[in-house]
Amino acid sequence: MRAHLKEKEYGIPWRTAFKKELYTFADSTFKRLVGEEGFPETEDPFRFFHKIVKKDALDASTFDAMSQADFLSMMTENLEMLEKILYQIKALLKEPDYLIFEEVKAGCLERLRADQVKTNPGRPNT
Repeated sequence: MRAHLKEKEYGIPWRTAFKKELYTFADSTFKRLVGEEGFPETEDPFRFFHKIVKKDALDASTFDAMSQADFLSMMTENLEMLEKILYQIKALLKEPDYLIFEEVKAGCLERLRADQVKTNPGRPNT
């Protein structure tokens, strides 16, 4: 619904640029987590991201902190990747000028990295 409101507010060129960015995020995530063939253009990227978050949350609930360290480490990396993607999508939704989407994404990642350093200074930059 929110993206539909942005379409009316920002126009079709904005929606086209946003959809391209969204599918690019989904495609790179799909290739990393699912398979080389890439994200199917017929699927909804928001549902895809939701499935990943829900699956990781359910998987996490089946393990305690003292077991399956490799799995938990991988899951943490996946969730951090999703965090970056979702913050960028949120920033794009707030930006009416689709011509500066690359700058918006870069600024968003810089702010997120700064927040992560404050929260966990010893964590490597992912």
